[in-house]
Amino acid sequence: MLEKEISSIVVVDNEGELKGIITKSDMVEAYARHYPSKLKVDQYMTKKVITIAPDENLHMFLSL
Repeated sequence: MLEKEISSIVVVDNEGELKGIITKSDMVEAYARHYPSKLKVDQYMTKKVITIAPDENLHMFLSL
């Protein structure tokens, strides 16, 4: 999911029948329930944050 930048995957059985969907949110919840204290936020947070004013135009945003 991360490598292909996919936020959800449809789950089907061997006959192609829809069984459900799993999302990034589902994965975060599952991980949080099973590994609540293994990792620290600073290991995964984005440290170089780029900001822009809310009244800035889209051209400025796209040029960042």
